[in-house]
Amino acid sequence: MRNKLGLTFVIAATAGGLWALDVFLARTERAEVGDEARLNFAQGKALLAENRSAQAVDPLRKARALDRENREYAVTLAAALEDAGKLDEAGDLLLDLLNRNPNDGEANLLEARFQSRRGEWTEALPYYHRAIYGSWGADAAARRIAVRLELANLLAQRGQQEDLLAELLPLESEAAGDAEIERRVAHLYLLAGSPARAEELYRTLHLPMANEAAALDPMRRYLTTAEKFRRSERILELVRDAVAKCGADVTPADDLLNEKIRGEPTNELAEERLSAAEEMWRKRSAGCGEDDESLALVMAKLQGAK
Repeated sequence: MRNKLGLTFVIAATAGGLWALDVFLARTERAEVGDEARLNFAQGKALLAENRSAQAVDPLRKARALDRENREYAVTLAAALEDAGKLDEAGDLLLDLLNRNPNDGEANLLEARFQSRRGEWTEALPYYHRAIYGSWGADAAARRIAVRLELANLLAQRGQQEDLLAELLPLESEAAGDAEIERRVAHLYLLAGSPARAEELYRTLHLPMANEAAALDPMRRYLTTAEKFRRSERILELVRDAVAKCGADVTPADDLLNEKIRGEPTNELAEERLSAAEEMWRKRSAGCGEDDESLALVMAKLQGAK
């Protein structure tokens, strides 16, 4: 009987030891796999930081294959795939991410960019809004502002003024106190065809710039005809100089500015110069660089008055 008990004890102890060994080996293997995944992920992130998306894909793929439950690995791989132009694979991965968590802010943003890159703007827009109102990490407020600003810039590029204005109103409130973002919002108000809101916001940010615009504005009340003419010539000069940087023909502006005025300037002469400035401003190249904000504000008000 004792021999049987001893044998049973030995068998149990051996089985327990083998189980403990299996657990130890499994944990060791998981740790090694985790370390390898982290190493590949770090390599991929470093390549992404160097704008080498195509080279980043392979190590990020390996990290995801080693740890398929790690959301960060999947999101980062999806972003690299998009940047590298591997849209089919990126789309499949994003679909999996969104099926797991439809409210994932970062995954929705990547899907919005994915759809936009494919030219599917109608599909992209709701994903942008889901990203704005989705779940983010500790920096949620800043990320949501960044997404709304990205969307606003896209709407401006597409000339969708009403939709742009609808995004700017909450963006101005959300970004209150951030002077750099408020300045960008003010510029976007100009593109949205709302110079009055732009001027109001500019006044809270850059009083000198707002004063410059006021001193340039030819539509202000109680201006004499001579003062309106002087301002119209100054506006035409500034527009001419801005457009000349792009290599455009500025002969019409030069002809007007070199014209000899006999007697007192008239309202018609002022309007002629303003019309020439508006025509040149409308035709200026998008590659001319950053617009002078005070001039841009005045031109937006002029165009809105027509």
